[in-house]
Amino acid sequence: MEGSGTNLLHEPTVHAIVGNQRDISERHQVEEECERLERRKDDFISMVSHELKTPVTSIKAFTQVLKKHFEREERPEPVQYLTRMEVQIDKLTKLISDLLDISKISAGKLEFNEEQFDFDQFLREIVGDVQQAAKSHMITISGALGREMIGDKPGPGVY
Repeated sequence: MEGSGTNLLHEPTVHAIVGNQRDISERHQVEEECERLERRKDDFISMVSHELKTPVTSIKAFTQVLKKHFEREERPEPVQYLTRMEVQIDKLTKLISDLLDISKISAGKLEFNEEQFDFDQFLREIVGDVQQAAKSHMITISGALGREMIGDKPGPGVY
């Protein structure tokens, strides 16, 4: 039960106290259900994060083995691709780690790393990564901004 009251006795023409009561048990049930669902969501995110870590760890290990193989054979093109792949895998691993830290998500405390960076270089990195995935198209950049930017710049491979 929830109640409230208003004292109107100080009014010269009114001689009353007004009261109001209502049953809020349904609201409490809804709040409890929301808390239960929130716990289930957190459990699900934790389980999915753990399930993602295993294959990502295997992919990273195979990528490192292939990269070392191509470095020994002195083949720079595959080494370059695998280096980019490693960066993307590292970013994915960080995202999975952020998912594992449910308190960050629940509290809205994902980190914002403000830094200064060259926008043109950032654009070239993005285009380079996208170009690797879209070999049937040629992506070109014309012109340059020539400015430093401040923000939470994602690393290569996170777009």
